[in-house]
Amino acid sequence: FQFYASQGAAALQEPRLTNAKFTRIVMDAALVDEKLTAAKVDVTFSRVCGNNPYMSLANFRDAMVRLAAIKYPQLGRTEAVLQIFQNLATFQGQTKDVFSE
Repeated sequence: FQFYASQGAAALQEPRLTNAKFTRIVMDAALVDEKLTAAKVDVTFSRVCGNNPYMSLANFRDAMVRLAAIKYPQLGRTEAVLQIFQNLATFQGQTKDVFSE
């Protein structure tokens, strides 16, 4: 979260993400697939943040729980969230180009 958070004038405030940065995190962690599409990631950002163009750390955590439920519907909520955060913790920063498939 901190790596992708907005910098500049906003750096004096709490760290936050734009929709594009949030989508980049999800794509860099290779979470996007046939179940969890880029469109669903975008909708999740909008649902969590409402009219606010920025996502706080608390919003990020909420969004990841929602994405976990979409990506791993066969798992219980706790297991799905653990799997999502394990993916985030182990990704190497290589983006899978989901749009070229």
